[in-house]
Amino acid sequence: MLINEYIIKYLEAIGTTHLFGVGGANIEDIYDAAYHHGKKLKAILAKYEGSAAFMADGYSRTTNKLGVAMSTSGGGSLNLISGLGESYSSHTPVLAIIGQAPSDLEGKGAFQDTSGFEDSIHGDDLFGATASKYYKRINDAINFQQYLYEAVTQALSEPRGTSVLLINKDVQLQEIDPQNTYHFKIPEIKTLSIDQSAEEKLQLLVKRICEFSNDKPVLVLIGDEVMRSNAQGPVLTLVDLINANVAVTPKAKAVINNNDNRFVGVSGIASHTSVQDLMQAAELVIAIGTRMALLTRVDIQDNIGSHERFYINYAEPYIDNCESEHCHVIKANIRATVERINELLTDAKINRHQHIAHQSLKMKVKTLEPSSFIKKSLSGFNFKSVLNLFNDYIEDDAIIYIDAGNTGAAALHYLNAPIKGGFEIALGMGGMGYTFGASIGAAFSSNKRVYTFAGDGAFYMHGMEIHTAVEYNLPMVFVIFNNNSHGMCYTREKLYFGGSYTYNKFKPSNIGAGLQTMFPTLYAVDINSLDELENAFKQLNIHHGPACLSLNLDVEELPPFLPFLNAYEASKDGS
Repeated sequence: MLINEYIIKYLEAIGTTHLFGVGGANIEDIYDAAYHHGKKLKAILAKYEGSAAFMADGYSRTTNKLGVAMSTSGGGSLNLISGLGESYSSHTPVLAIIGQAPSDLEGKGAFQDTSGFEDSIHGDDLFGATASKYYKRINDAINFQQYLYEAVTQALSEPRGTSVLLINKDVQLQEIDPQNTYHFKIPEIKTLSIDQSAEEKLQLLVKRICEFSNDKPVLVLIGDEVMRSNAQGPVLTLVDLINANVAVTPKAKAVINNNDNRFVGVSGIASHTSVQDLMQAAELVIAIGTRMALLTRVDIQDNIGSHERFYINYAEPYIDNCESEHCHVIKANIRATVERINELLTDAKINRHQHIAHQSLKMKVKTLEPSSFIKKSLSGFNFKSVLNLFNDYIEDDAIIYIDAGNTGAAALHYLNAPIKGGFEIALGMGGMGYTFGASIGAAFSSNKRVYTFAGDGAFYMHGMEIHTAVEYNLPMVFVIFNNNSHGMCYTREKLYFGGSYTYNKFKPSNIGAGLQTMFPTLYAVDINSLDELENAFKQLNIHHGPACLSLNLDVEELPPFLPFLNAYEASKDGS
């Protein structure tokens, strides 16, 4: 068996169903193997290698499986880096397979040579930096099965992350040894165990829960690693056992039903003030599956240090005030740890109705009203009114992908996560346009409709990936908030640089009409009112392939983004 065939069969054996990439001379043999030897695995052709990496990331987030991105050497491989950067920083398990020039041509002026020989780019330095877990340049077939096994195992083991393999074109066609110890060896996923120190802190946590005798609530702050660790069930059981209120970090909005009366909202940059209110009122804070990055804690960091608090995650939180006796860090597998807490509570015969005096506050999620820099009030066609309409329309099992920027802030604040679906936003590297590729990767892994929310600036960067959705007739709705600008950059100009100039406003465009002309099978429309949006929803009910709704919004609308709101209020006070 040749290496290219083995790659396909091995990935298929561990449950991978799709590979994402762009073809080229030094990767085409793996595409050929996918066509001839893939039974349940399909190779998907993206328009751009960066989008292919985003697809692998989105596929992994939606399935909790390994995402795989492929490219040829040279410019194609360089294009992968932005996508791998997001996966690296978000701890998404992704394997990148990058073809290299034939071995006998390296350092001899080969086209797209990244061997580091002579004056070529040194691929080890470049691509090794994008691999958070494992990197290997493979020059022969002798230990190939071991290298592939290690790359996959490392990517999927806690803390999860990226692995990168560089394989020369000629090596891809070398025979492997079927007697190799690692031949088709299934990955042995490593998780963090509950050691003695962690067990003692868990006992302390249960003791604290049992001894509270006042009417102050307990707050459970849930992060996205809860989903990655498949720990939603145990975490929600814990919430029920101790009658806690729940806040979520920006990337974890889908963990709990957003209409649950214990849900108080999203923390961080697009926070709900109800989270801040609850943080002040809480007696105990249990943060699960979050490292408390800045965009997660910016709204609550001034209050969190005043509480007894427990952090449960694979790594320590990014905070400076965790040296006190009231701060307890438990580094262990999230699912196993929460299951252990539930076991201890059950053994202690904790009954939330009879033995726990604190009560969850029946606190509604508090959202902000739309506001503007220059107008007393905006028209009725704004972030809040539009997203509230989507809340009424989007299916309960849909998957939502949100881009960064003003669109991301608005969606985090106003848009509910589907009860049985998913809700994702990229805040690792936060690259504009991430969501176009990532949502397509999610669509390939699911039979559910996928909604992509992005701004027009992000569309101009990566929006032509819509062509991939058209080619494969994916059940997707691309929602573009078109305010004819790089919205967040324009807002920054207004708030921080006086607003006397702008680089970031565009001439008007009709994105929907343009896409409809480009892709005749795509339902695409420009929308200027809530009535037109409701009519578009009626069309979506009978159109099951890809669609694009371009919503023309006001560039002067101030998004519900905490740093901007604070700066705006300060500017008014100083005027």
